[in-house]
Parts: sequence; structure tokens; C-alpha cells
Amino acid sequence: RAPTVTTALPAEASPDGNTTLTLSGYGFGMADYSPVTSVGMTSCKSTVWTSDSALQCVTAAGTGVVDIRVQVDNQQGPGTEYAYLGPRELSLVPGTRRTAGGDVLTIEGLGFGPAAPSSLAAFVGATACTSTTWVSPTVIECVVPAGTGVALDVQLHLISYRRTMAASLSYDGPTITSLDPAFAATGGAASLVLFGSNFGSACAGCAISVHVGASECASVQWTSATKVACLLLPGVGAGLTVMASVDGSSNAAAQSFSYNAPRVTSLTPASVSEHGGPLVTVNGYNFGMAAPPS
Repeated sequence: RAPTVTTALPAEASPDGNTTLTLSGYGFGMADYSPVTSVGMTSCKSTVWTSDSALQCVTAAGTGVVDIRVQVDNQQGPGTEYAYLGPRELSLVPGTRRTAGGDVLTIEGLGFGPAAPSSLAAFVGATACTSTTWVSPTVIECVVPAGTGVALDVQLHLISYRRTMAASLSYDGPTITSLDPAFAATGGAASLVLFGSNFGSACAGCAISVHVGASECASVQWTSATKVACLLLPGVGAGLTVMASVDGSSNAAAQSFSYNAPRVTSLTPASVSEHGGPLVTVNGYNFGMAAPPS
């Protein structure tokens, strides 16, 4: 009978090699005919005959799901499916995650294989990395695609293996470098333009909001990765914090915004007795569209 492996223990081998496999089956010979065992396309470093139904072999490095075959006295048997341990103990090295993409994301772990695999891809959310590169048995690098969002899954596809690092990557929040204008009338309805970066490279459909102090702008218009504009609501106050959020990732501007200070243009009546008397009406603008809290 042709030499045939029916079971192999342990159930998975280290991709680094040097795993001792105990093979059970039949047709290995009633004596030691110097059998040769192959795991995938690579021969074991050594094969030791025990009996017609048992062998031991020491694996070479490898990856993926492969066939184990035994050759005895120039007769080779059928393949039996076997797997190397896949990627495991995965983690991401902290780094910049700009919404324009282009940053290198380093994935560390075990089981990436002794050499570059035949098939390798990484994904941020549902978007493939611009490129994915095997660096070593413990390091893979991907170039982050353009995108936005927080707590996105990172997936690794290595040959037939699929691994997911759930909610592991967030793109950097918007960086606001300047505001135009820095002052506006209390009546609102004016456009406040935010300049900076990380507003998203293609964000017409992104969830973008801008807050001035405690008030959210009436609407926000995305123009580019470096510019958004918002329609101010009526308000009052000075030194207000401007906060922008793009798909859940937020940052505050270094520069503050102020509504224009109240201006008095006239008093009615223009003068009163030194003893007081009538109610004086103060006329002007920028007193606010509603009574202030204080």
C-alpha cells in the first residue's frame, strides 16, 4: 500500500519550524526504508521510522494549510491536509493616523511565516491598505488608506488566515490652525471658516459638526481636507472654544472665537437730573438676540 498519513499531532505546527510531528497511518514499511516526509513543498528536517504505522518528523519553517506526504522506497502516498499555526497575539504600534492616509501602520504578532507569503492584505475598516508588506515573522506593515472614524477594525488576511483586531484604530481628529473671522456679530447667520488639516480627504458624506462654546453651528459645509465652514448661531461671549468633530474624532482650535462686544450708540433721554428719575433706554447693537443669563 502507498504510505498514507491519517493523523498528525500536534494539530498545528509552528511557522518557525522545529515542531516534532508524530504521524500515524499505514504503508510506512515493515522495516526502516529511510522514509522522507514533506510538509507542503518542503521536506522535514528529519524523519524517523518507528513502525509500519508510525513516523516522527521535524518540520521546517512554513505557513498556511498544506499537505503532508510520505515517500517510502520511491513510492509516494496521497496528501493529508495539515496547517501551520496562523497569525496570533496581534497588536498595533501607536502612531499618526492622518485622514489623508499614507502613514505606516505596524502590526506586530506571531505566526507571520518565515518569508513573504503568497497572499497578504490588511484592511482598515472595509478599506484595503494602500500596500501591505511582510517585514519579518513578527512584523507586517501596511500603508493606511485615506479615511475617517474611530474604533475601526483592522483585519489581516494572510494566505487563508483571517484575523480581526476589533475597534483598534482611530484616525486623528481635525487640527484647526486658524479661524476666519475671529470675531462676528451676536446676531449669527455669519460663516465661520476653519482652516487646518484632517477634515477628511473625501468627506462630503462624513458626519461633521462644529461647536462654538456650548452652541453647535446651524450647518457645516465641508470644502476640503484643510477647510470647513459653519453657519454661526446667534450668541454672545468672548474667548469661546471652537471644537470640530469628523466622524467621531474631535479636536479644539488653538485660537478662540469671540462675538463682538456690545456697542452703545445713544441714550434716551440723553440726560437726567442728578437726583435720578426716568428709565434710560440704551440704544446700540451686539446686545445679544436673547436676554443673557447675567
